[in-house]
Amino acid sequence: MNLKDFDPLEGGGIWLRYYFEQYFAKYNLKYKKGAELCAGKGTIGFYLLENGYFETMDFIEVNPDAIAVLHETIKQKGLEEKCNVYMSDCLTNPDIPKDYDCIISNPPWYSSEVYFHSDRENVFLPDGENLDKRTTPPLLYMDRDWELHKRIFSTISNYTKVLTLVEGAMASAPVTFEPMLSDNQTIERVFNDDHNIPERILSKWKIPHYSYIFSIINS
Repeated sequence: MNLKDFDPLEGGGIWLRYYFEQYFAKYNLKYKKGAELCAGKGTIGFYLLENGYFETMDFIEVNPDAIAVLHETIKQKGLEEKCNVYMSDCLTNPDIPKDYDCIISNPPWYSSEVYFHSDRENVFLPDGENLDKRTTPPLLYMDRDWELHKRIFSTISNYTKVLTLVEGAMASAPVTFEPMLSDNQTIERVFNDDHNIPERILSKWKIPHYSYIFSIINS
């Protein structure tokens, strides 16, 4: 991948949307009202909506640049009756509905300063080393000490019974997050099947198999 192709708002949704589709198809999941948290440009949410896995899809995002893109995409696709956008740091916006059937999310994958370099395969930069090489905004990949994840888990039961996350296998595992959950939250449907990603995507980004999806069920 060349740096000229790099999109600072692209957090992996361009290929993870297909991985979410595999997950939803495998477990025969369909929902009426959905939302994408940490939505970025909404690539995953729009894809699942347009392929029939949700009837409506809202987008929750903190980055104002991404918010502008979301509004424009909704307008271009004519989805004004099926989508809303909420600018919010995590779930702090009081206007966010509290009756979603499922919330999906591709949150930042790393809890310390590591970096997947955009023009080489599997190049990670540890704390303090060559950070000037970084071309991805930390907002896309960094969740220092899992603070964002903890905030999500502590409030998500107010908004939905099902939270479905994609995470990076090189930075975490489901057991990483278990201690952060409350007694009424359980991890279910852990999924790390091989990616079934179109060749046109694989050939451009040279994507390795390093992600997994799971759901947190709030009882």
